[in-house]
Amino acid sequence: MRNIKIEYKYFSSYGNIWDYGWLSFYTVFEDFGIDLGESKKDFIQFRNLMKSGIFNMIQLDGLCVVSALPKIIRRNTLNFMHSDILPAIEFRDGYKQHYLNGVYFPEDLWKKVTSKKMLMEEIMAIVDVDQRTQAMKYGDFHEFAKMQNAIMLDNYKKFDVNGDDVKYELWKFPKSAIFSKDVYFMWYICPSTRNEYLSDVWESKTVAEAMARKSGLTEEDWKLLIPLKNES
Repeated sequence: MRNIKIEYKYFSSYGNIWDYGWLSFYTVFEDFGIDLGESKKDFIQFRNLMKSGIFNMIQLDGLCVVSALPKIIRRNTLNFMHSDILPAIEFRDGYKQHYLNGVYFPEDLWKKVTSKKMLMEEIMAIVDVDQRTQAMKYGDFHEFAKMQNAIMLDNYKKFDVNGDDVKYELWKFPKSAIFSKDVYFMWYICPSTRNEYLSDVWESKTVAEAMARKSGLTEEDWKLLIPLKNES
């Protein structure tokens, strides 16, 4: 087969998704009646162009390749691209990508991780540290904690509006070949799905302290939150 050299072309500096931020900023000035001066005509023209639904483009001599906005983006509560059920981002031509809490995963690895059937040895063999950290949340956490000589610092139990218990455990993992420093994780039962979840937290001594810092509340206020009523 004959080798064909393909020249890489950079994406545009203007005319892509990053423009929506500054366009919104200056639109507020216009809404307040502030005169944009001689640039107003060009600004409105460019804004109308972006309103057509541009995600990105490559501008060539006599040719402009344009990509439309994705048809759907799935995010977690922190606004990071995330889904352990479907692709986190999908385009109309079928192109898609998978993310877990903002971390990109190739589709085959994403499927293995979200199946919750990966052995802990397999998870720990993932080279990318960010992918490995996310995958840990889908493995057998208590098995992993035992392997890493982790210490459970505290546990706490609440009851949701239906009277079902919601358990929390605060764990400390010592510095090791995996972690460059001591790290802390909260293992808990999600009150809405009843699934096990794992979340990294600040250094803390108790569950209430860790969850309060994570929620921006005092410890006493967090303890008063009732799962499925004012805590999801």
